[in-house]
Amino acid sequence: MNGKIEKELDRVFSLYIRKKKSVDGYCNCIVCGAPYPPSQIDNGHCFKRGNHAVRWNENDCWPQCKNCNQYTNTDDQFKEALIKKIGIVKFEELERLSRTTYKMSDVDGREMISYFKKKIKRLELN
Repeated sequence: MNGKIEKELDRVFSLYIRKKKSVDGYCNCIVCGAPYPPSQIDNGHCFKRGNHAVRWNENDCWPQCKNCNQYTNTDDQFKEALIKKIGIVKFEELERLSRTTYKMSDVDGREMISYFKKKIKRLELN
C-alpha cells in the first residue's frame, strides 16, 4: 500500500478508535487511566505498528495518553490492561496474528478508509 493511503488509513482509524472508546467526551488511557479529550490522546498499540497484520485491529488499539505511549516504557502495563479488557483467549489470538506477515493493497486500504469513515459517522449520530 502506498504511503499516502497508509497515512490516511492511520488517521481515520485512530479517530475511529478514539471516538468509539470515548465516554461522555473523554477517553481513559489504557495504562494509567487518566481521562483526556479524544483530540489529546493517542491511538496506542499493544503490538508494534510496523506489523500490518494487527496495525488496524480494534482489539490491539486503545486510547493511550502521550506520556504512556511516547515517553514511558509501559509495554507490560499495556499488555496487562489489554488482557483484562479483551480476555486471554482474544489476546493470544491477537498475539498469534501479530507474528504473521500481511501486505495490504491500495484497494484494500481505500476500502478500509471508507469502512472506518462510515463507522465514525454512525458513532457521531448516536
